Amino acid sequence: MGQRTSIEWTEVTWNPTTGCTKVSEGCDNCYAETLSRRLLSRIYRRRLPVVDTAANRADPFAVRVWPERLEQPAGWKGRHLVFVNSMSDLFHCDIPVDFLRAVFEVMLDVDRHTYQVLTKRPSRAARFVRENGDLFGGGGLPPHIWIGTSTENQKTAYRIRHLKEVPAAVRFLSCEPLIGPLSLC
Repeated sequence: MGQRTSIEWTEVTWNPTTGCTKVSEGCDNCYAETLSRRLLSRIYRRRLPVVDTAANRADPFAVRVWPERLEQPAGWKGRHLVFVNSMSDLFHCDIPVDFLRAVFEVMLDVDRHTYQVLTKRPSRAARFVRENGDLFGGGGLPPHIWIGTSTENQKTAYRIRHLKEVPAAVRFLSCEPLIGPLSLC
């Protein structure tokens, strides 16, 4: 089974990619970055980063893909709420489109689970779904693949507009860390 988690809105995590870069104030106290640097540094640095530079090789939070993890959900018994990429942002610009397609193929094939994809980059998510409609039978994301965005203050509320552009049965917001006023009206 996937990594059990104490995150209250999900059951397990699945991390076919790791690493990220900061895009807004909501990233300032990123638990994934802290965990990568403190506890997982040795493991992560064994894998070459997507953008292979000396600095990224030394950085445990540089974006990395883990193709061997793609098969994990198929091996899990039962049905689970799966937080996809608790240690990364699936729609980070460094993640190749062919790898994104592979991740979505798994989610489409292993449809007994409900996948929760949370991104601070919903514009790339919308573009990906639009440009890869063949994966989704010409439609949008099916009901077992949820798409959400993090919005931590009014300055990042524009992400909601981009999220609405993703053709999906289920969209959600994560307003944490809520670091300033946010009007959803």
